Amino acid sequence: MLVEVERGTDREARQDGSLHGERIESPGEELVRKPPAASCYWSPFVEEIHQLRLDLAEARATIDSLRIDCANLEANMHRLRRVASTDELTGLWNRRFLLDSLQLSYSFAVRQRLPLSVVMLDVDHFKAFNDDFGHAAGDEALRDVAALIQGCARDHDVAARFGGEEFVILLPGAGRKGAAAMAERLRRRVAARASRFRPITASLGAATFRPRGPGELWEAASLLEFADSAMYQSKRRGRNQFTHADELETPRGGSS
Repeated sequence: MLVEVERGTDREARQDGSLHGERIESPGEELVRKPPAASCYWSPFVEEIHQLRLDLAEARATIDSLRIDCANLEANMHRLRRVASTDELTGLWNRRFLLDSLQLSYSFAVRQRLPLSVVMLDVDHFKAFNDDFGHAAGDEALRDVAALIQGCARDHDVAARFGGEEFVILLPGAGRKGAAAMAERLRRRVAARASRFRPITASLGAATFRPRGPGELWEAASLLEFADSAMYQSKRRGRNQFTHADELETPRGGSS
């Protein structure tokens, strides 16, 4: 029945002569279809959205590039700080970094009422060693001593070349016994070090800040002064010795 109706409609249309094979739209289809000018009406908005997407992608790429630049800058700054704080010959921390670390560690020890020790080491007869074998051999000896110090120090200790043939190890949380054990272990390792030239020895001294004691009246620099006095006492005793500042009646600096 439906087929007959459709055929009848087609015949009527052909008889009318107005469509001649063209598709006839129902009234409902006319309401759904957009007018021919609709594509022209929407195109500016489509182009604008497309441009906004391109701008957003470009902005994201710029942000990613800036993040990479910032990361590289931070890494370079960290590298520069490390270089500025490191002794070039031995790879240990330098004097400035040690003094800054000492002040911070001392302030923390006072606040938290924790012990803090400093060990000072001086290579015995180093000038004569340099004179006999040359500065290259002396540099090699200092690098070997620095490696031994690093091997004896804990991860949170601060080991530094203080100047020349002098080294300092900052021991946060270590009392007299801990400082003495570390210093004696280091002294023995230096004396046992194999050398292409001749063996070397070291004289060591230590000082300890203790909470709830007279040491609370010290300044941070006093630890270095007392450790230095103890080290020179070791030299006066014949070198290749360790002395703690508690053994001294009046801690004072000495001469080599």
